[in-house]
Amino acid sequence: MADSKINWRQGDFIRLGQAVSKFNKKINELQAEENKLYLPEEINYKEAKENITTRRELNRLINSLRRFQREGAEDLYITQSGEEITKWERRELGIQSRIAQTRLRNELKTLNEPLDSGFSRAQMGSMRVREIEAQIKNLKNIESAVGYEFNRLRERLSRMGTSDYTMKKAIVFRENYLREMEKYSHFDNYEKLMKKLRSFTNPVSFFNFVSQNELTRWFNLPKWRNVYATSIQFICSRFWNWNWRWTSSYNL
Repeated sequence: MADSKINWRQGDFIRLGQAVSKFNKKINELQAEENKLYLPEEINYKEAKENITTRRELNRLINSLRRFQREGAEDLYITQSGEEITKWERRELGIQSRIAQTRLRNELKTLNEPLDSGFSRAQMGSMRVREIEAQIKNLKNIESAVGYEFNRLRERLSRMGTSDYTMKKAIVFRENYLREMEKYSHFDNYEKLMKKLRSFTNPVSFFNFVSQNELTRWFNLPKWRNVYATSIQFICSRFWNWNWRWTSSYNL
């Protein structure tokens, strides 16, 4: 079952605020004792809150910040390539890497499932398959990455290693998709299609419908076999190409 967008409660603000406050307090105390350049940056409460879209991600972030309170979490850790970080950050990078790899492998599994044509997207040479395989390989390079590449991987994990990565991607996908659809309001059955699309209030459910519905299965077939039986299929075809390019670029 897909996660829903978070409905914030008073207790959520308190829990997050306390976790952020204690995290920042420990960093400040450590900096006062000695200027340790490898310590993580302080967390901005407002930015952290605005970046959370599901309750699962709220709990993940709070638990992550709380782990920094453990004795020795602030100790120096040196990667195989010589990058200096805390033991806490090394553990969190590993957790984020596993979260991201699990999601990518699940997507890869979906791409290997046969379609109505009898072939899978992977068998038909989907570029996304090669992208996923390259990403999984890259996410394993925490110990060997150095300098710019290490910082780039760290930033990528901070995005891809969240529990609500799929939700964030789906939110933008839905907003862009519906905005682009407005350009084609003159097509037959446009209102019927829009009514169906707007019925999916959960962005992830919306994404799944658009990407897996029979009306868009044509995307997985060679172009010369595309036959648009209705104007609704034609509308969907126009946007599936546009959205697929956007979705692929978002993962980089």
